[in-house]
Order: sequence, then structure tokens, then C-alpha cells
Amino acid sequence: MRPYVDFSKRSLSRLETVVTPLRWVILEVANVCPFDLTVLEGIRSAERQKELYSKGRYGNPGPIVTHIDGVTNHSMHQDNGHGKSRAIDIAPWPLDWDNKLAFHVMAGVIFSVCTSMYGTRENLRWGGDWNGNWDYRDQSFHDLPHFEWREGTGELPHSKRP
Repeated sequence: MRPYVDFSKRSLSRLETVVTPLRWVILEVANVCPFDLTVLEGIRSAERQKELYSKGRYGNPGPIVTHIDGVTNHSMHQDNGHGKSRAIDIAPWPLDWDNKLAFHVMAGVIFSVCTSMYGTRENLRWGGDWNGNWDYRDQSFHDLPHFEWREGTGELPHSKRP
């Protein structure tokens, strides 16, 4: 089993910006995932969210990467009122956006670890299956690196903390 210290300093720094229960899940995932991971984003400013929202819009090149503008609608990546993000964008490393299988394997590991730690996967929402029905084909917008910790979900018992 590989220790989670395999995360780069940048990934660990980004991981520190997410709510504790989600951070614990990701740290454990790093121990059991069959490949390395990179944390792309944790907390985001409103300015960063607006920048991402503008991609693929207003004549800007590239695909649309989010439907949340960060002003009218706040992203789960934005400050939750306690200086933390309820969302994380994480990806297999080395990053290959065309390797959808790697993202799906990673999601399976994340849900498995979450279930093992919390007794349920309902704490998480994944951008590859927004409605949580285990059928990614019925999604109109895929955000495969994106995971959200749902509001009102609890903390780990002390005995299960990493």
C-alpha cells in the first residue's frame, strides 16, 4: 500500500482547502488507488469561478467546463462560510483527459472508500453521475474530476479517522 504522501506539495496544499470528511476520503483513496492522483482544484474564489464559467462562452475558446457562474449561483468549490470548499476536482496522474476509463475507475475507488469509511456513498456527488443513479450515460454534462461533499453529512467517528 502506497502512503498518501505520494501527493505533490501542490496537491496536498489544494487538498487542505476542502472540508475535512472529503479530505479524509481522498487521503485514503490515495492509499488504495491503482494509479497516482493529482488534485486539480479545491477552494475557488468567485473570480476563478467566473473565469471558468466564461470558457466556451462570450467568444472564448474551448468547451464549457461549468454551468455555475460563481456570482448568481455559488459553486461548491467556493468558501462554505468556514474557509473550506465542499468540492474537489481530482484526476488520475499523469493527466489524460481522453482516458475516461481511468476517471471511472478512480470514481469507483472513491465511492468504495467513502462507503467503507461512512457506511454509505450518499455523502458524495460525482460530476460523472450527477443524479446518482449509477448510469453515466444519462448525463448531459460530464465533469469527471468533480466530487462534492453533500451538505449536512456527518463527521467520521474517531475510531475510523485516518
